[in-house]
Amino acid sequence: MKNLQNLKTERETVATIRDSKVKELEILNKYLWDIDKKIQEIKDIEIFLNEVEKALENGWAGSTQEKNNFKDIIKEVRDGDAGACEMLRNVFKPNESFKKETGAFKNV
Repeated sequence: MKNLQNLKTERETVATIRDSKVKELEILNKYLWDIDKKIQEIKDIEIFLNEVEKALENGWAGSTQEKNNFKDIIKEVRDGDAGACEMLRNVFKPNESFKKETGAFKNV
């Protein structure tokens, strides 16, 4: 009977290890999902920035100074400034003429 008890104890140990590995996998999967989501957000922002740059090159800005100001803000966004990104969204996203010209903003 000692052998039976040893097997039961071994089984409980293996089950405990398995359960902890399942939890680790769940955590890793959530982490991967979060990373994938962030990657997609960055891709969407880059699409938006490319559309803004294209519009600026096509004369959307009222002056060279305004164009340069927007280019500086775009650089700040690419450098990771979330506030600059939000400011660009607030300027361009609700603007009907920009939407018609570029077709941008489906995901941004």
